[in-house]
Amino acid sequence: MIKTYNVAVNGICYEVEVEEVTKSNKVKSMDPIDKNNKINEQVKSKIENSNTNVKSNDKVDKMDNNSKENIFSPMPGVVNKINVSKNQSVSRGDILLILEAMKMENEIVSPVDGVIKDIHISEKSTVNSGELLISIE
Repeated sequence: MIKTYNVAVNGICYEVEVEEVTKSNKVKSMDPIDKNNKINEQVKSKIENSNTNVKSNDKVDKMDNNSKENIFSPMPGVVNKINVSKNQSVSRGDILLILEAMKMENEIVSPVDGVIKDIHISEKSTVNSGELLISIE
């Protein structure tokens, strides 16, 4: 039985067909470099003809490009607590805020040393994945 799945790799969506393997129809080993391999040619064709539709988040598009580092939400959730304020110095690894997602508290930490330039969200606000949270200079 063959099933079709959509798989996203590095922001590119691929349609993949997977065959269920049973004891009676085990897959033969294939050389992935074999240029004459029909499956490799099909995959290559799909990759070359794939449409990459990347949705843009307005808040990301309007970010300040002069900033040393912009912190984006890794997932949708609710901002439970903001641990920093504007113009505060932070070090790499400092907890900037707590984001609750799926009943889990996630610590969003600073990836760099710097000064908080701007805080784009407030406590108890709901954020989307990819939304700009904090800018650091």
